[in-house]
Amino acid sequence: MANQLRHFQAIAAVQDNGETTLHIVAAANQEDFVKNLVKECKDKDLTAENNVKNTVLTYAAASGNVNIAKAMLEGNSSLENIDKVKPLFMAASLGHSKMVEYLYNQIRPKVHEWDQNEQAKLFITCVEGNLYGIAKEMLTANNNLAKAATTDGETVLRVLARNPSAFVSETRPWLKLKQENSKQASELFKKCLQEYRRDARNSPEIPEALFVAVEEGNIECLIMLIRFKFDLLRKTKMRKSIFHVAAEKRHESIFYLLNEIGSTGDLIIDKIEADGSNILHLAAELAPKEKLNAISGAALQMQREMLWFKAVEKIVRPVFKEMKNGNMETPYVVFARTHEELRTKGEKWMIDTANYSMVVATLIGSTMFSGLIADGLDRSSKHYLAFSVASAISLFSSSTSLVMFYGYLLGC
Repeated sequence: MANQLRHFQAIAAVQDNGETTLHIVAAANQEDFVKNLVKECKDKDLTAENNVKNTVLTYAAASGNVNIAKAMLEGNSSLENIDKVKPLFMAASLGHSKMVEYLYNQIRPKVHEWDQNEQAKLFITCVEGNLYGIAKEMLTANNNLAKAATTDGETVLRVLARNPSAFVSETRPWLKLKQENSKQASELFKKCLQEYRRDARNSPEIPEALFVAVEEGNIECLIMLIRFKFDLLRKTKMRKSIFHVAAEKRHESIFYLLNEIGSTGDLIIDKIEADGSNILHLAAELAPKEKLNAISGAALQMQREMLWFKAVEKIVRPVFKEMKNGNMETPYVVFARTHEELRTKGEKWMIDTANYSMVVATLIGSTMFSGLIADGLDRSSKHYLAFSVASAISLFSSSTSLVMFYGYLLGC
């Protein structure tokens, strides 16, 4: 009777969507409970699906607990022939690397039998989840995945280009813990590029990845693309080169690649947009919020904006500085217009800071002045001399601060 009850508990639908107790405990990561239930289950119970065709193995994959998946697969012949692509995809989409590795090893001999669309979807999902080791194995088994795209047009090159954190630059050695994963990401990106090299046709996926990398500031990906095909430097998107985008998005590391390519860079940055704007006009626009908010305080943000504008100004031809866009605005006019609010906030911040600092300086000065007049110490002692010198320095410093802050307030 007890065994029958346990069996009923294992297979009974406990929710309207057809989930059994085994579905629930697998998703809840209840390892011991699952193992006990599996012992009492029949083969058909382990292959039971809920209303959206998810088996208990799919739920085990979602939990990320490899021991649960092993308990279900070992000794249950009915699971040997079920579709493991869905559980594998579930584990990959949730980033469970150990589970993906285990399930992939179970299905490896039948990889070539998978539907091509399923392979592409799983491959790109692994890349999105930073599971580059499994992705490399899949690419080795099927080179066509290098150019595969999901139904919404996503490719592995675009996914990697959009993820600068996947790559560790040689200039950032303190990120050593990520170096192995970064190495796999770089190898995967290069291996995909090799497949495009075999194709003599013009591949739009390459320029797309190029501009995704620029938008995201992925300098490592960008360098690999340029080394793959140097002519990519001359590609434009909406009449903007990669350096125009870098100037607009404030990606300094990409913009300063100009120093590495010499006269070729001079020709590229001379391009004019459809509305008559040049690269200095783009640098004059307000920085993207994520770049601006990386610095606290409106005054410091304004300072950073001015420094960036001056840096771009140094590399353009003199005629660009007075060139007018379609709105008849020079770069200086664009800068003044787009930074008006930031300038106002910066001035207010400086005035408030000066006022607060004047109050503090006044208090310090008053205290030190009072101390010099009535100190209560023996004037012949060494302590009196030291105290007097310290008080005088403090009084002088606070007085100087008062004069400086007062002068700034007058200037505002």
